[in-house]
Amino acid sequence: TITLENEIETLKLYLLLEQLRSPGKFTYSIEVESSISTLSTLIIPMLIQPFIENAIIHGIMHKKGNDGKIILAIKKSNDRLVCVIEDNGIGRKLSNKIKTARRKTHASLGMNVTEERINLLNTLYGKKIASVTIEDQTDDALNSLGTKVTLTIPYIIQCN
Repeated sequence: TITLENEIETLKLYLLLEQLRSPGKFTYSIEVESSISTLSTLIIPMLIQPFIENAIIHGIMHKKGNDGKIILAIKKSNDRLVCVIEDNGIGRKLSNKIKTARRKTHASLGMNVTEERINLLNTLYGKKIASVTIEDQTDDALNSLGTKVTLTIPYIIQCN
């Protein structure tokens, strides 16, 4: 584990690199509930990053214009950290159509590896300690408004 502070700094660096690759394409915000100490909260490293990467590569980069947004919100719920990654990209349905139309031969491993890590953690602890849900966001006419990923992980406080 690493501190949530270190994980957030790593995520910020990753997001800045992606912004350099595509200037002006998207903005981001990282919001942490005020009751969470980022310096004493421990987190399993690199669980959030693949979801942010997917939001950028599959949602934001295919979006027309430069109004892409990614929001990471981290909240506490009982003995869990709830990490919500939201984007206003093109959504999974259109992204899959683009992938199919391009006959993409590259296998994306980030999500598979992350899913395997979560399954391994659940097996290691003998119970479901981490979970992920992915939701398509739509308006009343079912037009895509982006994607919302909710990652729930243990809330671990570092003892000094």
